[in-house]
This record gives sequence, C-alpha cells and structure tokens, in this order.
Amino acid sequence: MCYFQLEEKRLCIKIVERDKLQQRDSRLKASAHLLKQPSIEALSFQKPARSKNGQTMTVMVKSDYMQLNQDGILDVQATVEMLKEIEKHVDLSKK
Repeated sequence: MCYFQLEEKRLCIKIVERDKLQQRDSRLKASAHLLKQPSIEALSFQKPARSKNGQTMTVMVKSDYMQLNQDGILDVQATVEMLKEIEKHVDLSKK
C-alpha cells in the first residue's frame, strides 16, 4: 500500500510492507516507480535523506507543499488546492 502523509513541514509518500524479507525490495521498487513519473520531479519530490527498512517507509518527500499568502501566513485554500493537484498527478498504485 502506498499513501500520502502530511507531516509538520513536509508531504511524504509512504509505503507499507509487513513482510520483513520484502521491505528493502518494496521500498526500492516503489521509489523506482515514482521516479519514473515526470510529475514527481516537476512537483519537487525528492528521496528522503535517510532510507530505513520497516513496516512503514518514506519513499519520497516534498518540503514546500504549504502555500503562504503575501503576509507569510498559511493560505489553507491554496494549500488544499496544491494537495489536490499533487494527488491528481502522482500515481501511487503499486507496479
């Protein structure tokens, strides 16, 4: 299973793999699948600084998903629109 998760200052794409023997392979395959998508680079997603195996693993991160108004205050509507756009253009299906 692959899904988006909002964290404090970043948007993560995570996967779940319960089988310990498959975790590394699943992480590598998910990362490769995502990196093939032009939208991943266009939307400024990057591999995380560290990759660790576990039941839940982060495979991509985006640090600039929060949209701010001209006063530097979070623009909730613009942020929601950005998240909808990301969801529309990123294929999270497992290949």
